[in-house]
Amino acid sequence: MGTTPADFTDGSLGIGYAGGSSLLLALLAGSLLLWRRSTGSIAVGSVHTGKAEMFYWVTIMFSQTLGTALGDWTAATAH
Repeated sequence: MGTTPADFTDGSLGIGYAGGSSLLLALLAGSLLLWRRSTGSIAVGSVHTGKAEMFYWVTIMFSQTLGTALGDWTAATAH
């Protein structure tokens, strides 16, 4: 799941690796903040409701996409 959104943010949006990684980092931080404010905890052990599980999976998606984008950036700059 991480490859397609990472390619979209890095290439299709025209903001490059730094911009795409920054955007994904902001989305990851935002999902963690909203999760904490909405459920009171971001602990994995507290995922007992559908709402918490939705936040969990959205956060996982952003973190894996960020990891892919950072890997792409590293590979492109390290040749």
